[in-house]
Amino acid sequence: MAVYLDNNATTSMSSDVLDAMMPFLTDRYQNVSSAAGEVSGLRRALSQARTRVATLLDVADSAECVFTSGATEANNWAIEGTARNGNGVGHVVTTAIEHPSVLESVRRLEQESGWSVSVVKPDYSGVITVEDILKVIRPETKLVSVMLVNNETGILQPVGAISRAVKAIAPTTTFHTDATQALGKIGVSLSGELETVDLLSLSAHKFHGPKGVGVLVVRAGTNIAPLLVGGGQESGRRSGTTNMPGVVGCGAAAIAARLWESHRGPVQAMRDRFEEILTSQFPSVLIFGRDQDRLPNTSCFALPGCDGNSIADRLALENIWVGTGSACSAGALRPPHSLLAMGIPYSTASAALRVSLSRYSSNSDIDQLINALSIIACNATTATRREVGR
Repeated sequence: MAVYLDNNATTSMSSDVLDAMMPFLTDRYQNVSSAAGEVSGLRRALSQARTRVATLLDVADSAECVFTSGATEANNWAIEGTARNGNGVGHVVTTAIEHPSVLESVRRLEQESGWSVSVVKPDYSGVITVEDILKVIRPETKLVSVMLVNNETGILQPVGAISRAVKAIAPTTTFHTDATQALGKIGVSLSGELETVDLLSLSAHKFHGPKGVGVLVVRAGTNIAPLLVGGGQESGRRSGTTNMPGVVGCGAAAIAARLWESHRGPVQAMRDRFEEILTSQFPSVLIFGRDQDRLPNTSCFALPGCDGNSIADRLALENIWVGTGSACSAGALRPPHSLLAMGIPYSTASAALRVSLSRYSSNSDIDQLINALSIIACNATTATRREVGR
């Protein structure tokens, strides 16, 4: 039986979510924007799903939650929509540890539209500091984008403190956070710690929902131009026929994600147990961000002298699945860019692996991984030594 420990890449869809979606894949297939959609109650189902997502995020007005095809679209829209809304060029601030859907959108603004860009690096612990963000704010800064949780290391960023500090000196600057990795693992409140965040992205498949659906929260008063036009769906903010099965699935997944606190303890205990066994069997192992606030499910580590991609491939042959960095960049054999931004040497970053658990993970999964690592990593280290000795 396969052991899946790459839940930061994607999660299995829960049976409750699938059950909620099935009627909209079969009998209730009508277009929600049509007259049939009104008569058959599809609009009511759409509104209910939106309310469920808003409740998960502590958003008072569910109309602020706009459904998208996923976090990549939401991130692109947050950046390019903000840029298109104003006149002329401006300045955007982001960080070196962002997901490629943020970094590449920002680079496109720079290359094609003449915007100036400041990319802030984390400190050696992997944290973006308030002070480093404030150093690069300018009068022409129109957008700041800082992720809530890094997908590669699981390290939490002080987004609430950063957004408040930015708003204090630049109140008209739009603040965006990519919260994709946070949902279902930690609490996310746009009425609490993240009250000064204007735009927030998420994707349902990261918290046991379906792929192909996400949300961009657009707070009231935030000016952002549509990225997709043509049909006027989502109150004119995001055109395209509504993905009703996906939207309903996202809403159903949001219900379970609200129970994150009940899952956090057991998941974190498994993660901590894994790291304890790992350090006892591999004394030279490096665990990134171990002393920082991290997601309870994530362990990013390196076995010096080994190649992370090779070990992950060998584990996959044993039906054990772990991550080597950003899943959306899996085709590129390069170390996690977040580790390189932290100042981790290339050779060490190349050895990195990521174990990310879900509420369906078990201690048996951990034991199978440790047993396989003990064999594969030792063989890999021996082979490397032989190669060096030639």
